[in-house]
Amino acid sequence: MIKGDRGAVGLLEPAAVVLAAPFLLFPTYRPTWTVAALALLLAAWLARWLVTRRPAEPTAVNLSLLLLAVTIPVAAVISGVMTAAILAATWKISPRRG
Repeated sequence: MIKGDRGAVGLLEPAAVVLAAPFLLFPTYRPTWTVAALALLLAAWLARWLVTRRPAEPTAVNLSLLLLAVTIPVAAVISGVMTAAILAATWKISPRRG
């Protein structure tokens, strides 16, 4: 078994990020490839977790990243509601045509 973050698993994660980045930057270009890119990143992360026995290296920014990851769904829900509210407001004040 590989000790630490060395060997093929250590190279797998950066390579997976480089390969997945274009599809994650432009997800509507090839949606099925975007899902495959996410699966590749998940597989690389799980492989690293199995080898090192921890999900991530302990750093000073881990708590900040966890907070960001928790607030993303909240922001998505709020922005969806705000978008609907803005659309409803603009529809009500826009002049009627037809």
